[in-house]
Amino acid sequence: MAQRATDCERGLAWDETSRTTLFHDRFITIDSSSFSLPDGSEAGPYYLYSTHDSVSIIPVTKDGQIVCVRQFRPGVARVILELPAGGIDEKDVADALAGESHAEVVAAAARELREETGYVARELRYLGGVLLHATVSRDVNHCVLALGCERVGDQQLDPTEFLHVELVSPDELDALVHAGEFQQLSHAHAWLRWGRRARASEGGAR
Repeated sequence: MAQRATDCERGLAWDETSRTTLFHDRFITIDSSSFSLPDGSEAGPYYLYSTHDSVSIIPVTKDGQIVCVRQFRPGVARVILELPAGGIDEKDVADALAGESHAEVVAAAARELREETGYVARELRYLGGVLLHATVSRDVNHCVLALGCERVGDQQLDPTEFLHVELVSPDELDALVHAGEFQQLSHAHAWLRWGRRARASEGGAR
């Protein structure tokens, strides 16, 4: 089956024939790319963007609660409930997706958890990554499970960050996701894909 999929992919892949960077700063790069299609025709421009890769954290306290945050998101112009998350300063997408090197991801998770919530973890486990918007972006959101979390101090927020920390039970988080009230897509994906591991790893969260 795997070989069949590889043969199929060879006949589906596009070849990039040109790329022009339209905008670049420390937050985002926007490119215009053209491609040669499998039938030999040309297509473009496609406008692609890239930001820093990011990490979402599933923080589990000693009594099995999930540490979440509420904050304002400009894209939807309202306050939403999320997992703690943030950017990865040094990105290595290929290695991270291949499961070869996660040091930067785990370090970013530890930093963001401490800064956004005031919590630290006894143990951090890399779980995997997901493409955020494969049609227009190469960015990956990684997920780290943070076990044995306890609060050690106040939040250490950036000037534009105003976050409220909330402890949510796994059952409550399940209900929020399925009711469409936990809407940051990468965070909902992280919980649906790896929430069972969060429960089991702390001896069965309530």
